[in-house]
Parts: sequence; structure tokens; C-alpha cells
Amino acid sequence: MSLTFRPLQDRDVPGLLALWEAAGWGTLDEATWRTWATTPHGPALVVVGLDGEDVVGQITFTPALLDAEGGPYTAARVAAPALHPSIRGGSTRSRSHPINRLFLAGVEAALAAGWDGIYTLPDRAWLPAFRVGVLADHFTTLAVEGARLDLGEPPPDGERAAESDGVTDAHAALWAGALRASPASCGIRRTTAWLRYRLGGHDLFDLRDGDGLRGYAAVRRSDGLVMDAVAASEADLAATFRGVARTLADRPDRPYPALKAMRTAPWRGALAEAGFTDDDYTFVVAAGSLSDRLPPSAADPASWYAVPAD
Repeated sequence: MSLTFRPLQDRDVPGLLALWEAAGWGTLDEATWRTWATTPHGPALVVVGLDGEDVVGQITFTPALLDAEGGPYTAARVAAPALHPSIRGGSTRSRSHPINRLFLAGVEAALAAGWDGIYTLPDRAWLPAFRVGVLADHFTTLAVEGARLDLGEPPPDGERAAESDGVTDAHAALWAGALRASPASCGIRRTTAWLRYRLGGHDLFDLRDGDGLRGYAAVRRSDGLVMDAVAASEADLAATFRGVARTLADRPDRPYPALKAMRTAPWRGALAEAGFTDDDYTFVVAAGSLSDRLPPSAADPASWYAVPAD
């Protein structure tokens, strides 16, 4: 079997959708895929592996704006690696492994596009692959503990975060102040368009003071994971987490029994103040540089305001 790797061409899309199903990801129609692949910062870079004309592998590089010293910069989230069952197996430490060849072809295309950095939040099962080999050469990796807040016992009375009517410019306007107030020095810029793109399909909650928005949190409906949360201060962020918990505790039809979150540095204090405790899940954040323009801190995930929705 002789495999080739290159950026996706339009004629590959039917085969790509078939790969999703063969890889066990379920069915996906072309219109939904094209919506997902069209981002506020341009089309996602999709690299495919081909066995002749058959699509047997894919990986995506989704462009975003990264706020960091001297920025913003263009950084791409590396995600959705998929292999057809016929080419699975072997050690990911090998440069010739199909996943590594997909990734390297994507890096080459990202460099040609003039992008500055890469980042990813892989499943923790991928962590060994980021310690040795091709991925380790390109990424610095950080393991982040999980936290949870059970919703069975309603929190003490206090402010509630109301279910939002949707993302507005006020949500995006919180970002700059939140980054300055946090211990992080860089993070993915929240624009109105980006938030709508990334948070669509999640439950969004607003903490308001009169007509003003003090903080928001987006929660994944399938399992209660906090996908994003931003507020102008740590106190407002803690109040947002507590307010979401109070609102959900009052809902008998809530779809998840607990809120779950990444215990990253920007969230750690607010999560503790809101009553979150240890969870046994470990998240992974990885970042890397593609350009001399990118400051070193932007390639260090410990410096990031990293959230699952990034």
C-alpha cells in the first residue's frame, strides 16, 4: 500500500464523509461538514491521506486568532485525526506512521499559509504520543487536572446565571479584560463570530448586573463540561460558576448531574471559590510555534487561557 498525503480537494469530500463513518464517528452530511469547516478566520485546513483515490485518513488545522504579546497571531487548532481501520496500527513514535505523516503535511501547508502557531486539546489517551516522536518535536504539553461540582444539592441562595438568548458583542467584549486579569499571557481571541462558531449547540448562561454582562459560561449538553467561561475578574468568574450551578440545580430536567471543568490557572481560584472539587479526569493542552514572530510564552501551554472550546 502506497499512501499519499495532501490538502483536501473538493473531489475528496464524499470520500472524507465515508471515512468519518468508517472511523466510527457516525454519519455526517456534506452541508453540515462544510459549515463546520468554514470558520470566521477562513476555511479549515484539512489534510487527507489517500490510498489511490480512496480517502483513508484526515486531520484538520482550524485557524484562530491568538492574543499574545505583539499579537494577534494566527494559530491553528490541530484536531480530528482519523484513520481508516485498514491503516491503523503501528507505533506513533515512527515518523512514517500515517498520523504523523498527516500532521507533517498539515504543518507544511500551515507554514505555506503563513500561520504562526499550533495548539491542540487531545484526548488524554494521546498523551504518550506527545511525549516521544514527531508530536513531541512540535508541541509542549501540559496535563491539567479536572474538577467537578455535583448539582444534587443546590448551592446557597445567591445570584443566578440566566440562560442566555445567545452570543452578542457584549460576550466578546469581556475577553480583553478577562485575559489581563488572569495569570495567563495568551489565549484564543473571543470575537462575536468566533464565539458563535465555537459555542453553538452548547448551553450558554449569563451573569448580569442590571443591563450589564459580568460573565458567561458555556456548558456542553451531553455531559456538563464547561466549554468556555469568561468574566472581567476572578470574583465575577466564581460568581458565574456558582450562578450556573444554582440555575441548573433548580431545573428538574437538567441533562447532567454535575458541572465539570478544566482546572487551568485562569480558572483554578474561581472553581475552588465556587465549590468545585477534584475529578479523576485529566485534560491535555499542547502548543507549539511555527514562526519566529510568535513569543516563546505562546508556545507554552502553561501560559494559555486554555478552555475546551478553543
